[in-house]
Amino acid sequence: VEGAVDLSTGDFNKATPNLTLKWQIVKSDALMASYLGQALVAAPCPSPDEQGFCTRRINRMQDFKSSY
Repeated sequence: VEGAVDLSTGDFNKATPNLTLKWQIVKSDALMASYLGQALVAAPCPSPDEQGFCTRRINRMQDFKSSY
């Protein structure tokens, strides 16, 4: 994760994120046993880079909440 979330509004739902999420899925027992691991495996990755990493930019809290 790279970037920041502006929480100065005091309301998480109105926060302004500027995040870049980058991940690579490698299936394992530990990954499949966790809720976040299963969500990452199921997350869309339409065009992974040459090393197999997925990237997603988050600029709205709604996008962050709907990602997982």
